[in-house]
Amino acid sequence: MRKLIIATITLMLIAGLLITAAGCGEEGEKEVTVGNKNFTEQYVVGQMLKQILEDRGYEVELVSDLSSMTLRTAMEAGDIDICAEYTGTGWMTHLGEAYVAGTDNNEIYEMVKDADEENGLIWLDPIWNNNTYALACWPEFAEENDVETLSDLAELYNEMDGQIVMFVDFEFSTRPDGLPALEEHYGSYCVK
Repeated sequence: MRKLIIATITLMLIAGLLITAAGCGEEGEKEVTVGNKNFTEQYVVGQMLKQILEDRGYEVELVSDLSSMTLRTAMEAGDIDICAEYTGTGWMTHLGEAYVAGTDNNEIYEMVKDADEENGLIWLDPIWNNNTYALACWPEFAEENDVETLSDLAELYNEMDGQIVMFVDFEFSTRPDGLPALEEHYGSYCVK
């Protein structure tokens, strides 16, 4: 968690410096609108951006609780000046591109950055952490079922015809790089 916080602060400092260097709006104007989505990580990141920019003399309007699509529309319209966005969301949701299995975080960043340049949006350098989905289980479950890897878990699910209780959130269950990708790679009984 500490590494994530440090990485996020680093991103915010870089973003703040870039905005300070480039300026926002008319020359001499020091106003900027920061947007964030409607979940905890985004509330924190939006507030950090706001505080860093205010520390550098900007008057900041923070617009919170936006859906991914609303935030993107506001960015494209120029109503939001800066936000933190995820490359997977940018690639699949906003640009409408297909999920490409095996694409690493650096490749997807370059793909999104290049594609969004045509839309007039600039992707700043990414922070060094990789915000990727992961599965977790109780240590007792892993030990009792000899589960150490995702392949082990998929094999167990297939052996038990998917009769293992698990929970995934709505977004993971529908994202092409989430549950559908797991089921495609590991078999239809991967998770039920």
